[in-house]
Amino acid sequence: MLFQLFAPCALLGCIPLFLTLTMHTQRPYAIALLSALAITLLNLRDMSRHLKAESTLATTCLDEVYVIDLSLWRSKKNKALTVHEFFYALARLGGH
Repeated sequence: MLFQLFAPCALLGCIPLFLTLTMHTQRPYAIALLSALAITLLNLRDMSRHLKAESTLATTCLDEVYVIDLSLWRSKKNKALTVHEFFYALARLGGH
């Protein structure tokens, strides 16, 4: 499970935090951090299944920083992504 959440942590720039929190004494903190991230990802998955996902901007349901970072990674320019585009761009980080 930790490996599956590594790509979003890399996208959000918290790899040093991720590596620090995977030590044995810090596991409860890592679980708390990754649980919050997992809830965000599950909510995003549900939002991407709606019919309006292709027309709704991702910034309406996610923080603008996430959308800008993923947009810059995906297309090398700051582009307004829809929920559908954001979800599939994020999935590409995991190899989809």
